[in-house]
Amino acid sequence: MRICFTINGKTHCYWIPIYLYPIQILKPHPPENYDYLVADATIVATIADLATRLSDKKAGEAIYGGVQHAVKAMQAHAGQGVEIQLASERG
Repeated sequence: MRICFTINGKTHCYWIPIYLYPIQILKPHPPENYDYLVADATIVATIADLATRLSDKKAGEAIYGGVQHAVKAMQAHAGQGVEIQLASERG
């Protein structure tokens, strides 16, 4: 993502980084139908935490609502025998 500001007629642009890192899956292995469960959960959990840190509370609430939908979708994909929860409710 790039964010640009125009101040006194001069435009200043900044690239916002995306942080990625390799994620190793430890045993027990995730369900066979969802090999990337841990990787997806790591990303969703990170987004959930970051949503609570936004200075714009309305934007944070909107993003957190999306996180809740993502968790429900992951739970449906993982199926029975897997329980997915957000560690804590938004404060």
